[in-house]
Amino acid sequence: MVEVFELRQVLDRLVKMGVGDGDLTVIRGERLTIDFTDKVEVCKHTSGCALGFRIALGKRLGLYLSNDVTPRGLEEAVNTVVKIARVSPEDPYWVSAPKSLGVSHVDKVYDKRLAQLTPEEAVGIANSIIDGINSSKPGVKPVYGILNVGVLERTIANLFGEEVSRRDTFIMFYATAKAGEGDESATFSDFQQSRLLDEVKPYVFGQEVGFKAYEFIGAKVVDTDVYDLILDGRVAASIFNTLLSSAISADSVQMNRSPLAGKIGSEVMSPGITFIDDGTVPGF
Repeated sequence: MVEVFELRQVLDRLVKMGVGDGDLTVIRGERLTIDFTDKVEVCKHTSGCALGFRIALGKRLGLYLSNDVTPRGLEEAVNTVVKIARVSPEDPYWVSAPKSLGVSHVDKVYDKRLAQLTPEEAVGIANSIIDGINSSKPGVKPVYGILNVGVLERTIANLFGEEVSRRDTFIMFYATAKAGEGDESATFSDFQQSRLLDEVKPYVFGQEVGFKAYEFIGAKVVDTDVYDLILDGRVAASIFNTLLSSAISADSVQMNRSPLAGKIGSEVMSPGITFIDDGTVPGF
């Protein structure tokens, strides 16, 4: 793990190499992962740390990500990102790394119970999902599932002596159930996620996955045509993320790799769609 004093050493090393503008992002994480079928198959714990560099030599930028946070690895990362900046073309839009860093309070992003969850407790959650599927309908069985529980800490430190951090927790589980009746069978998959342990209901989730699998018995493929659709909110969010995440990137726009390039002042989407960019929404 990169501790605070080590992070300061990295910043000091950049300054000694002539870098006066930029920032570092440190992401530390720990995760419990459980794979299950009709029983728990694997339970493992992993941890790691990544250090992202963004530096500027004038208007020449160097970007680099390192997963090696040993003293030698950090030294190599510093040398590499400086070399990248020296040979990069100038970015005419670059002003500076953000200054006057601050932190807003956001509710429901960190749960101490999740951060301290034991492997035994995680196995209990997975077994609740399995039990829920088994209890849903006769002939319905779990096929595969995965449970992830973790804690992330993100730290941003700039070359102007400022540093901010935030800790998040998360729990996510996914399961597939198979239902059979006579010669017909069907499967259904779903997931649930939250940052708080109290907001997930693994047993009820398992039951719902089992019920849906049962309802899909006898389902038919629809003909190719144009239909009016009502999308599940999670599905709609996934579609928008896939369509827009790269398009709205400033890098993509500046490098003319986005359909939004050159469209300032133009209508590019239906006025019936509203996007809200608010980093203080509880749970996000």
